[in-house]
Amino acid sequence: MCKIECGVPQGSILGPLLYLIYVNDISQSTQANILSFADDTSLYLSHRDIHTLFEKANVEINNLYDWFCANRLSLNAKKTKFIVINGLSKKCDFTNKTVSINETPLTQIGNDFDEQSTKFLGIHIDESLSWKYHLKHINNRISKASFMIRQVKHFLPSSSLRTLYFAMIHPFITYGILAWGNANPSLQKRTIILQKRAIRTINKASYNSHTEPLFKQSNIMKMNDYEVALFMQDYMTNKLPTSFQNTYMCNYEVHGSHQTRQSNQLYVKRCDSKFAKTLPLYSFPLTWNKWANRISCTGSRPKFKKQVKKFILSSYASFVRCINSHCIDCQQ
Repeated sequence: MCKIECGVPQGSILGPLLYLIYVNDISQSTQANILSFADDTSLYLSHRDIHTLFEKANVEINNLYDWFCANRLSLNAKKTKFIVINGLSKKCDFTNKTVSINETPLTQIGNDFDEQSTKFLGIHIDESLSWKYHLKHINNRISKASFMIRQVKHFLPSSSLRTLYFAMIHPFITYGILAWGNANPSLQKRTIILQKRAIRTINKASYNSHTEPLFKQSNIMKMNDYEVALFMQDYMTNKLPTSFQNTYMCNYEVHGSHQTRQSNQLYVKRCDSKFAKTLPLYSFPLTWNKWANRISCTGSRPKFKKQVKKFILSSYASFVRCINSHCIDCQQ
């Protein structure tokens, strides 16, 4: 048997704390930005020139590798991957370009490679941030959950089916929606259809029943700007981590002391790129300004949350009349 000179017993209470202390200085090993969640570490950097970007990436990843070696930690190059994120319309030439750790090439993620997306904290990311792979993952999970709920809908009351919806479907719709919520509407169409199908199931309605009254009846919201409004309210009341400070500015901070009716609204930067308009720096201020014109955005988070949900549900129709001859609801 070998004598263990250092380490932490697996499953110990102090394990997570000691690990965080151990890797506390990892950010000093590189000039690139580091995202860490528990033992999941990601390195990210940016540059306008693709050649310079790869040069910087190779330097910084090997600086990080040296830190791992100095701290007796292993870095598996075969499990380490990289992705180059660019706009929807941009095409990069990756000929003779790669990122290596200790002369071991890393696997690249992209549309022209074996893997088209990578999973980061439960969200599938592709090189153009189209979110199509994540939405495909969501759709698969919702479809499986809806099937299981349908199997028991004749044995359980609607209240229990609603509980199953919030346990098996709702988390997949809301998780990470701040990132993928501005995906192309054509990509979100399937997810919206699956949510409507689930709403019909928990209300034991016909396959072609109008869903808006069912959403209102079940007190469930469609996919909308609800999560963005809550995030921005946390930002405006300084409840987010310090890394989010000064992300957005009000109009009076940009235009000076000249007072207008929109002085206290968030400043929306001019944007000519279709891709950039889907990013939070542009879309979130628009969403917040829209809500600021509708309801009072001051006060506690629970109160604001209640007001937003009440406003959204009140906008749903209690009854819908159509001219479709096959519609069971309208023919009754």
